[in-house]
Amino acid sequence: LLDHQLMQGACGMAGFIFNWLPPIMLMAALLFGLMLLILGLKGVSKARKLRFSGATTSAYVTEKTVRVTKHRERRSSGPDRHTSRTHYLSYSFQIDGKDFDDTAIAPSDLWRTVDEGSEVEIVYYTKDPSVSQLKASVLGASGLGGGIQIGAGLVFSIGALFILVTNTLNAYHGPDPLVHDTNWTERNGVV
Repeated sequence: LLDHQLMQGACGMAGFIFNWLPPIMLMAALLFGLMLLILGLKGVSKARKLRFSGATTSAYVTEKTVRVTKHRERRSSGPDRHTSRTHYLSYSFQIDGKDFDDTAIAPSDLWRTVDEGSEVEIVYYTKDPSVSQLKASVLGASGLGGGIQIGAGLVFSIGALFILVTNTLNAYHGPDPLVHDTNWTERNGVV
């Protein structure tokens, strides 16, 4: 009895893995693609707003931070780790008597030359000053990054959706039980 229950449990787990895991993974890929698509559209929209309706003003640096990320690589010789550093500047500025704060990725040379309290040039969206970016940053960077995210999002979303739809249609139609395939063999059994 115990062997039979263990066998049923193993078959149940194998059934889950082979039947449900692929659609779950495809749904995760679809959601990931949609998330990338949304983030990319936001980045492109921000870059467009700042490029066509942006104004320049001075802001004061309120905080400098660095995020260090360690990456592992397999190399034939030498160390297998390297780090990347992303520099951030938080700043505040005033437009029409209202205070605004933002944080942006800063070029490393700008980050090294300013201190907290230093003045930096920013570009802000005239209709909504809460949308801003450091002037020293390339305005096209958020547009380029957004474009890359949109492209990756489309690849993930369309690919996952295509596979889900084709597999669903194939499962719905299934094999025709009245048409024998060339690989089928007919056997008679005794009941």
